[in-house]
Amino acid sequence: MKKILFIIIIFGYCLFIKSNIYSRTLEQITVQLNPGEVGITFLINDNVKGILLHHQSQNELLMIEIMDQFQFRKEFPVFHNLSFNHIFVLSEFEKSKIKGKNIQVLDNELLNGLKLKNRNDMVEITFEELTFCIVTDEHANLQFCDFIYLSNSDVYIHSSEKAKLIIYDTSISNQTRLNHYNQWIDTLIIPENNYMTFIWNREGYEAVMIPK
Repeated sequence: MKKILFIIIIFGYCLFIKSNIYSRTLEQITVQLNPGEVGITFLINDNVKGILLHHQSQNELLMIEIMDQFQFRKEFPVFHNLSFNHIFVLSEFEKSKIKGKNIQVLDNELLNGLKLKNRNDMVEITFEELTFCIVTDEHANLQFCDFIYLSNSDVYIHSSEKAKLIIYDTSISNQTRLNHYNQWIDTLIIPENNYMTFIWNREGYEAVMIPK
């Protein structure tokens, strides 16, 4: 089993982690990565499920599921200082739930070396020949996925030999996690009380967490 590095640091006013991956004051969080790295911060609460995609000092916002009218600054005020190059949703139906302009339905995008592809059953994010898959349906073809995020806790998947890691929400059942653990795949649960940023490059991957 590969080891996932967990770094949990609590300070009062300012945090600096792994060459300033996270810089935080009492009111805001920014994510800073080294060259050649991609980061995904998971945004999950009762009203929305989405990710912040960080790459080359740019931020893309992808909303996976919206349960109610959504306003990002209100839901996640600690990220209020971030600017977004793009704000994506997965369908016209999800788009109708958001107040604001410049909301795009994700199709196939090429963003500074990042390839994003919206399939009916998952989203693929590819960088440096490594693919992060956001799975929304159990019939998704995962043969090209290196990292897998199950955005739907009811989905049971058969991962491929290429898969290095499966990420879950806290609602995942113990049996589902055990099934994947028995396949000798790393598993990671997104904690409820922390923001988690998953970072990868050609050399490896890690998860960094910060208290909400």
